[in-house]
Amino acid sequence: MVYIKETSSVRQKIKEKGLGRLLIPKVVKVLSNMLRLGPRLIFRSGLNLLKANPITRFFSVVSLVILDVWLLAKRKISKSQFVINVVFSFSMFVGGTIGWNAGENIASIFAANTVLAFLIALIGTIIGTKIFDIVSKKIVTRFATSDVQAGLDIFNSCANSAKDYYVTKEECLEAFRLNSPHKEKYVKDQLVSYERRSTSNDDN
Repeated sequence: MVYIKETSSVRQKIKEKGLGRLLIPKVVKVLSNMLRLGPRLIFRSGLNLLKANPITRFFSVVSLVILDVWLLAKRKISKSQFVINVVFSFSMFVGGTIGWNAGENIASIFAANTVLAFLIALIGTIIGTKIFDIVSKKIVTRFATSDVQAGLDIFNSCANSAKDYYVTKEECLEAFRLNSPHKEKYVKDQLVSYERRSTSNDDN
């Protein structure tokens, strides 16, 4: 059986998600606030620059969707993965907006000062985004298969079911994107390499 090896390294996340998907929402948020506030007010109102308001979140979502359209056109992702990405992007927008508004309401009830109110709203945004992310994943995975899962299925079809293997998401994506018979050769080579490393570790 083949399993996905989880990784928390920044370098690996950049490879899996793409640098653009990590940076574009942040860049759009800063630029949209700069245009809205004007250069002189930026230094006077750091909280307004950081505030995750619905407008900046909406443009962040739009930027991600545009990026996904480009990746789909370049055949870097499948139609199924495109649907998943769009659902997750809008889920982020809805969850973040609801969480932010809920946090602001809680802060107003307790008459929190500006900094504390911002922190409460920010926590609300994180919680709201996480909740909607979990819900959307459970729903969307019922009718759409991610490229990573499709690649993992290819690995499992070629692997010895009596043994356990651990592959990265990047390897799953590579297996999915390659054309036959290259994908089968790539998968078998990766599995053989994994078995050799496992045997070498056992001997040591």
